[in-house]
Amino acid sequence: MIQSLFGSDSFVGTLKESLDDQSIRQRSISDRVANAMTPGAEFADQLNQTLAEGVPNGVNLQDEMAALADTSMRYDAAARLLQRTYQQLRTAINGRA
Repeated sequence: MIQSLFGSDSFVGTLKESLDDQSIRQRSISDRVANAMTPGAEFADQLNQTLAEGVPNGVNLQDEMAALADTSMRYDAAARLLQRTYQQLRTAINGRA
């Protein structure tokens, strides 16, 4: 019974897995953006070079930031669905509508 509610094959399990996946994806994107900056370079100089070239160290910052925003929205959606699911379970257990 519990496995069917909270197991890896359940809706809750799928939402939890989605949260984990989005967290990993966010860390990966953040690492790529952070590593795009050349170590030891002055930030202002690196920013000016990035704005001029658009692709520092093979990383397209505009694409990465769009991916980061997408990941954030997916994470928020999964978190809200999981929160709503837990609230429905609490309501069912407590017997209140």
